Amino acid sequence: MVSARRFREAFLGQWNEDLNDRQLEIVNAYPNDRLWTEWMLKEDDAFLRRLATRLQRDVRIEWYLLDAIYFDPTNNPVPGLGEEFGHPARLEVYIEHENENNPEEEMYKLLMWPASLKVLIFYDWPAYDHNPNHQQWLAQELTTMFQMGREIDVQRPGVSKAEYLFLVGQTEQNEVPIPTWRYLVAQDGCWPEQPGELQQLVM
Repeated sequence: MVSARRFREAFLGQWNEDLNDRQLEIVNAYPNDRLWTEWMLKEDDAFLRRLATRLQRDVRIEWYLLDAIYFDPTNNPVPGLGEEFGHPARLEVYIEHENENNPEEEMYKLLMWPASLKVLIFYDWPAYDHNPNHQQWLAQELTTMFQMGREIDVQRPGVSKAEYLFLVGQTEQNEVPIPTWRYLVAQDGCWPEQPGELQQLVM
């Protein structure tokens, strides 16, 4: 476990090492916001990457961003400079939209961030696509994502407790590139082995 003390000591150790070995880099980068951000975060050998190595930890830089959050504008007691409304103390809806074939990456984010309702919007292969691998893709993805929920709950009991809404778009006709929608709801971190059938979303 990385405690605050351990992190602080590693940070200082890495900083002192860099003052000896990379002082010119620091002097050149620090006055420039973009260069300093790159030096700290984005370069292949950035400071925070070297610090992770010192701590014997893996690291991902700018790995996940939140697509959309909804919250009650009156529930914003956390102050924030430069924001008229401050910061919300509670997220009501957290939404991730995946336009490629990796919805499990977005699911991971949904599982980790607290909100009352978590929504994952993604897309199945077109209905007219008869590739057998593509026809099994959605069931496999949902099974994988439910398994993720179960395994994360083992590590952090109750962390996934929320209402989850999966909205799946699918193009029905080759000539009409407009998706129709199906949905599946999972309640309060209930992750059965088989996710179940999706329902048609109709008005």
